[in-house]
Order: sequence, then C-alpha cells, then structure tokens
Amino acid sequence: MASKTDILNQALIRIGQERVNAIDDTTSNTAKAANSIFDDTVRFVLREHTWNCCTKRQTLSQSTTIPDSYWAHQYALPADLIRLDTVNGVTSADGYIQDLYAVENGYIRTDAETCAISYVEFTTNTDVFDSHLTMCIILYLSHLMQLRIGKDVSKAQMFYQMYERELREAKRIDGSEKKKRIIRNHQRSNWVRTHKLYSS
Repeated sequence: MASKTDILNQALIRIGQERVNAIDDTTSNTAKAANSIFDDTVRFVLREHTWNCCTKRQTLSQSTTIPDSYWAHQYALPADLIRLDTVNGVTSADGYIQDLYAVENGYIRTDAETCAISYVEFTTNTDVFDSHLTMCIILYLSHLMQLRIGKDVSKAQMFYQMYERELREAKRIDGSEKKKRIIRNHQRSNWVRTHKLYSS
C-alpha cells in the first residue's frame, strides 16, 4: 500500500515538482510544507464519505449527566471520530423512522438507553486506505500543494475538479459494498413510541 511519502510524491509529480525522500524530511521545504497539511487533508477527505475501509464500531458509555429537557441521555463521541454513520445499527428506509439523535458539543444526545455506533475514524495509517481513498487524498493534496507551491490557481482548480470526479466514483463503488439494516414494521423506534408520533 502507498505510504505517506508515496502519496505526497504522487501529488508532487502531478504538479510538476521533484519528489522528496521522506515526508518528514526537515531539510526539504516541500516536505515540510506537505507534512504541515497532510493530516488535515486526510481529515477533510475522510469526512466526505462513510469510507468502508476506515469504518469502526463502538458501543458508547452513557454519561451520568442529563443533557437537557429535550434528550434523556448523552454519550461522549470517540476522540477519533471524523464522521458518524449509524446509531444503534439502523437507518431510515421504507417510510419507517429510526431512533432520533443529535450530535452536539462532543456528544450524541438521544432518548435511546444504549448507543452503538459505526463511524469513520481518523487514521494516518495509509495501509488501510483503499485505492479510491488514496487517489482522492492524492488529488486533494495536489490541489493544495499547487496553491501553496505552484501558485497556479487555474491548475489548482483543475485538480479540485479531478478530486470531485474521483470522489463521486469512489462513493459509487464504496457504497455498493455496504447495505444498511432496514427497520421493519415491528421494529418501531423507541423514540417514536415515547413521543407518540405513531397513531394508535
């Protein structure tokens, strides 16, 4: 799999710059510039989609503090969470409603008694990145490095458009490899039952 340095060098080749020996090479201004934005670049791209290769599951511990008069419970978000995918393993489909929640101030707030989530985790372990995620990072990094080093706004915009096209294709392929669990008629939401949104 591509390392951080491999990803950077792929971006540098695209913008017409020389390759670096290592992304953490403090003697190279190019490497220092890239290293300063690499993690933020990964964060940005990871938040764009619920990447299967970076999906993590966790059951959260309920906080002893009641959040407010609207929600009954709150659960602290994991420190490595970039994007929330599912809560308690279900999603809206076929006209039925899932347990509602809000992500506020570092917590999931909900009426659910338990909170099992799936989410995209932040990681710079490039070994777990699939080929489409890697290419998206390369193209977005090319966009940023072109602005920072190449100083060519039109070329930077071209790389951003290439990134958007690659991201669309990545979402299509990645999305085809995951099917969400559907709430059936007998699996009515605890929140909905509590708040009497279904007619009796």
